[in-house]
Amino acid sequence: TRINQWIAAAYPRHLALEDGTRQVGFGALPACACGGTHVQALSELGEVTILALSEKKGALSVRYEIN
Repeated sequence: TRINQWIAAAYPRHLALEDGTRQVGFGALPACACGGTHVQALSELGEVTILALSEKKGALSVRYEIN
């Protein structure tokens, strides 16, 4: 529900360079290390459904689908 609220808010993408690492974020959400191509605003996404969450060795994995 929260993700779909962020999508409806159409948060714009912002990029930054921090300690030599490109960071990407949307609106006031925290930025994360960039891994590739990104939408210009979250409103470009469809509805997101979280299918599963798991944590292994301190790394969180999220399985999701976008409709």
